[in-house]
Amino acid sequence: MHHLAPSSTRTLAAREQLHVHLPAGTTLVALQGLLQVQGPAEWLAERMVAGRRHEVTEGQAWTATQTGWHAVQACGAAQFVCLSQARQTGGGDRWWRRAWRAWWRRPRAATC
Repeated sequence: MHHLAPSSTRTLAAREQLHVHLPAGTTLVALQGLLQVQGPAEWLAERMVAGRRHEVTEGQAWTATQTGWHAVQACGAAQFVCLSQARQTGGGDRWWRRAWRAWWRRPRAATC
């Protein structure tokens, strides 16, 4: 089980499988060969079922919709690049929290 560094390129031998933890929004781009990507396991009622399987051919991209452990398997020699979701400057999704706090703490006129 591995964590992929942002913008890292990996090469897999034929039928080699790699288990990686991917946050939602991470994109895998197949540079060479054919990849099969299986999403994280899911619960269906009281049963655990295997995640959906996606085929990524050479030159195509696939984006993770769920955070979790994904299986990336090469069907023949393959190479891919992992692109993490771009973070916004200034704290990413936390900007609205800072804006809310600033609004909440603003000076207010006294009300009687």
